[in-house]
Amino acid sequence: MNVHDCDFSQMLSDYSLTDFLYKHLLPGYTEDDVVLEVIIFVGAIAEDPRCAPVLAKSRLIQAMFDVLQGNI
Repeated sequence: MNVHDCDFSQMLSDYSLTDFLYKHLLPGYTEDDVVLEVIIFVGAIAEDPRCAPVLAKSRLIQAMFDVLQGNI
């Protein structure tokens, strides 16, 4: 799947994907390999400039920062 083949900004809005992804970054909610996949996916959709406002308004970026810093 290519980032340019999908309208991720529309999917983020229509399916509340930021909330879904955020839950998977919470401590103890899911296993480490799923956390890694969430981080990879967010990195991929961050390449789409239309996703930037949606990602910036979500709690997702702070949660990713906390995971990567080992704060949670």
